[in-house]
Parts: sequence; C-alpha cells; structure tokens
Amino acid sequence: MLFISHDVSAVAKVSDEIAVVYAGRIVETGPAADVMNSAQHPYTRGLLGAIPSSDKARGSLVAIPGNVPSVLSSITGCAFADRCELRIDKCNQEPPIVQINKQSVACWRAGQ
Repeated sequence: MLFISHDVSAVAKVSDEIAVVYAGRIVETGPAADVMNSAQHPYTRGLLGAIPSSDKARGSLVAIPGNVPSVLSSITGCAFADRCELRIDKCNQEPPIVQINKQSVACWRAGQ
C-alpha cells in the first residue's frame, strides 16, 4: 500500500518504510523509525521541525524558508538548494544517492 501525505508523523505511524519527495524527486528513503529519528536530508529535517508537538513551547510553527520550485520549471542540480541552509556550490549539480546506515539520501552534504 502507498500512503501519501505531508504529515510525516502520520506516515511514520502506518509505514515500515518512508520515501521523502521534494519537487518530484525522492530525497530520502529508509525505515520509518530511522528517518524520523535521524533524518539525513535538510528537507526531511525541515519537515520534522514543522511537526507540532506538546513538548515544544507554544508559538509559531517552524517554516522552511523560500518557495517550492514551479512544476513548469526545469530544475538543474538539487531541487531544494535555493531553500537549503547547507547549500554549497556543488548543489548546482544533481546530488548522488548516498547510503547512510539503512537510509538513502540524495544530498552532497549527506553524512556531515
């Protein structure tokens, strides 16, 4: 079964494996518990940081800065680069998929 949602915490409750997609590209995959507990891609970390929690002080939700690229635009390199605080010059090239433990991550800075 395929379960699609922007609510990563809901996906983790019903899934063994998670694939995080940004701008039509898979940026991280792995066992649900591993992705939730040790996200490797900056977009995945941003999604997890935006989950409301009773443990967090009440206030505004954390938002990922910037805008999602248009589906009509041709994306060169990492689709998340314009919004990423870890961006480096190499991000203008397609990132490799790197294996970190049981997770696969498409990021030049994976594992750092």
